[in-house]
Amino acid sequence: MSRPTFELARADRDELAVLTVSGDIDVDTAWRLREELTTALAERDAVVEMSGVDFLDSTGLGVLVAGYQQGRNSGHRLAIAAAPRRVLDILELTQLTTIFNLYPDLDEAIEALLGSASSAG
Repeated sequence: MSRPTFELARADRDELAVLTVSGDIDVDTAWRLREELTTALAERDAVVEMSGVDFLDSTGLGVLVAGYQQGRNSGHRLAIAAAPRRVLDILELTQLTTIFNLYPDLDEAIEALLGSASSAG
């Protein structure tokens, strides 16, 4: 059985970076997500859309946590959108649901981040 192809695309919407990820986020691929998150969160808030993610290992979790911390340090927010049940189970098991802003779909995440940014200032 072949591994799902890892894919990562970035599309900016107003002052928000949207990173769409699919495939496995693991020791072989997490560095690509780390690079994009680091760049995005240095400039703006970011959403990681994960509906196509098939697998998330501890390396991938570490990248998400580091992104959350970087965002906090730079005054930007990180949200996770459309995480499949298998990813949500991992986030719940590791109690990371308490730190991440989780949204059922990309539109809700965008609305929440852009809406709260415009009402904040």
